[in-house]
Amino acid sequence: MRNGGDRDVQDSEVGRVALNATGSRARHAGVLRASPSTSARGLERRRNGRPTSRQVSGVVRLAIAALALAFAIPASAEAPKEFAELRIKETVYRNVRVVSRNPASITVRHAGGIAQIQFKDMSPELQAQFSFVPEDVAAFEDQVRRQAEEAAARQAREREARAAAAASKTAVAVIDSIAQSFATLPEIRSVDMRPRLRELELFVKDQGRAPSCAVYAVVSAMELQNFEATGRPEKLSEAYLVWATHQIAGSRARVVLDEDGTGVIDDAGFSLLEVFQAVGKFGIPTHEALERHLGGQGGAIEMPPELIQEALVRRGVVAYQVPGRDNAEVARNILHVLNHGRPVILALRWPNANASQGGLLSSQEPIAGYAHAVTIVGYTSATGRPEDLRFIFKNSWGPKWGAYGYGFADMNYMSKNLLGAAFMDISVALQPRN
Repeated sequence: MRNGGDRDVQDSEVGRVALNATGSRARHAGVLRASPSTSARGLERRRNGRPTSRQVSGVVRLAIAALALAFAIPASAEAPKEFAELRIKETVYRNVRVVSRNPASITVRHAGGIAQIQFKDMSPELQAQFSFVPEDVAAFEDQVRRQAEEAAARQAREREARAAAAASKTAVAVIDSIAQSFATLPEIRSVDMRPRLRELELFVKDQGRAPSCAVYAVVSAMELQNFEATGRPEKLSEAYLVWATHQIAGSRARVVLDEDGTGVIDDAGFSLLEVFQAVGKFGIPTHEALERHLGGQGGAIEMPPELIQEALVRRGVVAYQVPGRDNAEVARNILHVLNHGRPVILALRWPNANASQGGLLSSQEPIAGYAHAVTIVGYTSATGRPEDLRFIFKNSWGPKWGAYGYGFADMNYMSKNLLGAAFMDISVALQPRN
């Protein structure tokens, strides 16, 4: 909803998030809708959770050496097997016995130990004795390198799987900790994720004429948690998620993009539940992937199968409802989630544009039948008392609205106008696979 004229998120729609199946407010943190996979939750980080280039190259070199030995074959019957003395350039080996060979070298035991001798370092006469074929070397070395790289990649995947399993236990522990905290009064301190969002260049976006605030609110939270899960700040595509939510909502997908193919300029409003379901079924790609597949295409579009396939690796999302007997208790439980470092997606009734332009929601009267979705990224309290709380939210109306695109809602407004609140758990399925 924007400028008092868009039907953004209707009370009845958002109520689906805040109410359980019987129509009464849920008093537990119910799962709104889970994706097929919730197994892994973010990698343990050492330099963003990945081996350094030096570590990778070291693994490849070791793997090449190991594979070269693996490719070695016993010395042929035609080739000489023993030498009293073998001179290779300036090096002299004594009591030499050839134990194996490959197209590029021989491995020998000698009086001083074991050595691997390259055919290219031998005299032409010795090369002829071993039937050396120079043309075979390049193909052999290419084969060894390919298999070494495959072995290094396999080892990296195994390391990531082990790290993901360990991180999964940590993520489960966080969700359990949040759930357990709902039974207690929250500690009131100051939480502000805005500096982190600026550091990651996850800036406030402008939904323009599109009344898809629910999509923008969910994506804002996903982008921050995506970084925590993968170690990479990525800008995810709201345009794709609008299309995906159209599929869930049952309407024919008619998503109209602007001229550069990146921004939605026409669609319908959705409930938070529908958006979560869309992520779970269709995933979400990055803005870069959308531009790459659509090539700046504007107008009404359909998503190509290749883009959908790429998006499906980013669907490891589970959404949890913030519980409470009434809005005041839900607001207090939101503090627990924020204290654990998780953003909260919020739906609430909204005043007209003039009343909200300053960015502070306090005593304004909301427009009947209209609501808006935002992302809560922190809170403050000048006195430390619950009644003096101000929640910090990231809006989707561009940086000129409110305080550089952010706003505040006090406890009075939240207690009267809160419609639903949810937080997410994101697995490492959000990390693209090679």
